[in-house]
Amino acid sequence: MTKTTRGTIAATLATFSTLFGLGANAAPQTFFETYGPYGVEGHYETTDLKIESIESFGSSIYTDGSTVSFRMSPLEGITFFPLYSLHISTRNLGIALTPGTYTNAERFAYASPGHPELDFSAYGQGFNTLTGGFTIYDATFDARGKIATFAASYHIGEPQAIIQSGRIWFNSDVPTSVPEAGTAWMFLGGALGLAWVLRRHRQPGAVTA
Repeated sequence: MTKTTRGTIAATLATFSTLFGLGANAAPQTFFETYGPYGVEGHYETTDLKIESIESFGSSIYTDGSTVSFRMSPLEGITFFPLYSLHISTRNLGIALTPGTYTNAERFAYASPGHPELDFSAYGQGFNTLTGGFTIYDATFDARGKIATFAASYHIGEPQAIIQSGRIWFNSDVPTSVPEAGTAWMFLGGALGLAWVLRRHRQPGAVTA
């Protein structure tokens, strides 16, 4: 491998890392985003809303790392309903929440066996039934089973016809520019392929058009 080729590959990998935040040591962030007809679209920081995790829902108490619930409320005053609530769960799959993409989600607390669970409400209004999915980037829990860090994106509706979508970051240092895994590896494969082509063109005696 020539010095030039090594430099090309190193530059390619550096670009990949820069674009996709690999190895970044970002400060923990907490924010909530929602886009769609329910509620007011936008990006909300902790200076805009109280973003809190909920340790129970109805008679259920979350202790096994399979369910997270969040409520987003006004900074001041009392409301009967949080402005927004979000529930994400893999308990129907018999596993804890771990990074990955989960499809065929159904409404939280009403999902069929074998389906992940998802629910979203805004200003006290939500979905009677839903299908959707979510991608988890970060999920850690403390010794009591309470959420410690979390990062995920979600969508309600089929990928071709999304009704509501958004993201939630909770004390997470995962870069907010993190791509879908397939996108990242597709880019890396293309970038390394380009490096190989450049190497071939730089080899002595290589025929170029």
